[in-house]
Amino acid sequence: MNWLMTLDADTRKAVIALVGTIGAALITGLGAIIVALISKRKKEKKEEPMPITQTSSVNSGRQIVVQGDYNEYGSSVSAKDASEIAVNLFMANFPKLQEEAGKVAKERADEFCKELMKKLEKVDADNYSAFKEPDVQYVLYEAQKSYARFGTGEMLKMLTEMMSARISIGDETIMKVSIDKAIEIVPMLSAPQLDYLSLLFLCTRTKRESVKTLEQLKTHLDYLAKMFSQADFECFSYVDMLGCLQLSLHNTVENLAETYNFSKDEVEAICPQIIKETTCDYSTSYIGTVLAITNAQQKTELKMNMKTWIK
Repeated sequence: MNWLMTLDADTRKAVIALVGTIGAALITGLGAIIVALISKRKKEKKEEPMPITQTSSVNSGRQIVVQGDYNEYGSSVSAKDASEIAVNLFMANFPKLQEEAGKVAKERADEFCKELMKKLEKVDADNYSAFKEPDVQYVLYEAQKSYARFGTGEMLKMLTEMMSARISIGDETIMKVSIDKAIEIVPMLSAPQLDYLSLLFLCTRTKRESVKTLEQLKTHLDYLAKMFSQADFECFSYVDMLGCLQLSLHNTVENLAETYNFSKDEVEAICPQIIKETTCDYSTSYIGTVLAITNAQQKTELKMNMKTWIK
């Protein structure tokens, strides 16, 4: 800095001012660079993708916590794995309750799981891979949630039967959507309302192949009238609002006569009044058909394949 002292006073002042200006500019520029780097780092950290993994955190109820990543169980899922996924799924998503209520809900979740596993063993004892799919887990939780809330034996049978069918089907979109909606709706329906859907479906959209004589038809219709004697015909508007019905003009007696090749008068004479009352302008929709078949199979010896009507 000795050279600075050789300058006259005015020149020294000018040099010092220039150095100060350059220093300030350098500091300002460096500060801007540092701020930009920090901002970029924060943005990158914020946008970092979150992996889908098993979690035990408390869920707010707005999202379904998926259980396990896609590779956790390898290429196959055992019955034990499936059971574990089902129970963990419920515990991760169901709202926290008071101790006694929470205990009951957990017991019902276990009961639901055991009943579902029993039904799946009859369908395909070696294939539980569907439990890894988020789509299946979402519907499974809906079914578990309904049974945990209401806990009736009829609800357990209906939900596990529909869930078993849902897990067993392939890529049939219409069938999947129909069962999904039926699982969502069934808690909103009473036993008499389900009986109405079953009776309406059986009288308007099915044929009993074993019926060959008028006497056999009478036996069949009497059986239906007895099994669904509590059907609630007043629920028409309600089940229609839920999407369980579709337009279908028909006269039940005339349809039965045509289906089984008897005269209208013959069928009229042997047809129970409750069967005649199914004459209306509607029959079951896809959703109503899932509910009708599931309920009918729980209450009668009748066995039906949903795929016959839903395709």
